[in-house]
Amino acid sequence: MRAMPLTLALLLALAAPGPAAAVDASAPPPRANAQMVEGFDAPILTRKVDGTVVIAPDGSVKAYHREPDAELPASVATSLDALVRGWRFEPVVIDGRAVEASTRMRVTLAARAQGKDGYAVGIDNVTFPPNPKAIDVGPLQPTVSMRGNGHGIHLPGALAGAGIDMDLLVHLRIGADGRVVDAMVSQTSFLNATGGARQFGKVAKQVEDAVLRASRRWRFDVSWPQGASPTGPTYDGAMPVSIRFDNPKVDAVNVWNTEVRSAKRIPSWVRAEDGDRLAGVSDLRDGEVAGAHSPYRLRSAVRGVSL
Repeated sequence: MRAMPLTLALLLALAAPGPAAAVDASAPPPRANAQMVEGFDAPILTRKVDGTVVIAPDGSVKAYHREPDAELPASVATSLDALVRGWRFEPVVIDGRAVEASTRMRVTLAARAQGKDGYAVGIDNVTFPPNPKAIDVGPLQPTVSMRGNGHGIHLPGALAGAGIDMDLLVHLRIGADGRVVDAMVSQTSFLNATGGARQFGKVAKQVEDAVLRASRRWRFDVSWPQGASPTGPTYDGAMPVSIRFDNPKVDAVNVWNTEVRSAKRIPSWVRAEDGDRLAGVSDLRDGEVAGAHSPYRLRSAVRGVSL
């Protein structure tokens, strides 16, 4: 769980101009990210804990089942289970009536250094990722998948050979034809790396620009289940993009990852009341696409609560 050093000299070398990515000159420029070079948080350890929650018509938690995780400390698991069972949700309403609903739920934990050798563990975020097993009982949600193979991201040469593992969360507006109408990188994370905010910012800008260039060519299939109708002319969602260099431990299930994250940016097209509920870069796994407007909403204030 210790961070592997990424030296200042290496970061500065990576920030130097590299070979340009192949981009269609006739395409419009990518959407500019607000405050692209900005402060990065201190390193933290994060871990995703998946489970299923049953929400009663009054918004209380009727049942919670956490997926087995032998490596999660027993004290953390016990505290989390007890905490979740006391949460309150906004009632789930279908056809004007509050109903019982069951959905997949992910609790992202964050461990921050405390004292010389200790860590304080708390809740970083709670999200409701797409459910590949289709066990949700509640509002019908679409299935979103990317066409083709790979993201088609062309990194500058210096970055491509540097061996840096990164995650980026891209917010997308997808039109009825599957094309990306708008895109922005809302958060970037460096995995198992150390360095200064300015150096992280320079590298992040180059990678974020490359991802936005690639997003012009992405195509998606958005399939609504029988009985459900599109909620608008576009589907608004978030998708993680992972930059990996032969480090399988980073993507292993039920492990702690050391992250250095940028501040979260809220897309201009997201409703103000939804901004605080959006997934962050630590919340989704590669291949998942989560909608920006989840029908499941917590009343309880849970972010930052200690376990």
